[in-house]
Amino acid sequence: MLLVPTFFTMALAGIWHGAGSQFLIFGLLHAAYLSINHAWRIFRHKRGVKPDPHAQPALWAVAVTYLSVLVGAVFFRASSTGSALTLLGGMLGLHGSGVSPEFVAAFAAGGQTLRTQMLWPLTYLAWLAALYAIVWGLPNTQQIMRRTDPALGRILPARWPAVEWRPNWHWAVVGGATALVAILAIGGTSEFLYFQF
Repeated sequence: MLLVPTFFTMALAGIWHGAGSQFLIFGLLHAAYLSINHAWRIFRHKRGVKPDPHAQPALWAVAVTYLSVLVGAVFFRASSTGSALTLLGGMLGLHGSGVSPEFVAAFAAGGQTLRTQMLWPLTYLAWLAALYAIVWGLPNTQQIMRRTDPALGRILPARWPAVEWRPNWHWAVVGGATALVAILAIGGTSEFLYFQF
């Protein structure tokens, strides 16, 4: 009952973002994700499994959701379906490691330039680790604003209750400082997302 309208709506949403087949695939992927989610909820309900409103999501569920959205994002940002498939193949290691035997030999021989070139991936990995720590460790906006009922349904409490918003001078200072940084960061021009759509 839900499959046809879900696929139709998400296919239209995909095409609305762009005229290429990669956008249609992006929409259809998300329709499949939503349909699987609905089927999973129905299956659990029929088996009598009641979700615990205070339970943290299972690690496998977070990983599957993350990887699914990642695959969809590849199609969304790719210039064509072929380039999206090539990128996905590269992410799976189907095109080799990209490290030539000559590079390994020069690195082993003590090439200082090559060692310097090897540092930039480590810098990116350090940034990724820091950003993942922020995303997975800090509360989201719904958890911060939990006391004001910002959304329908359950909102998992933050790990640190001290970060939940309260109408006090601490949060006034944080809000003011954030607004000041945002105002000072305004500058330059950026192209509208759907410019010349």
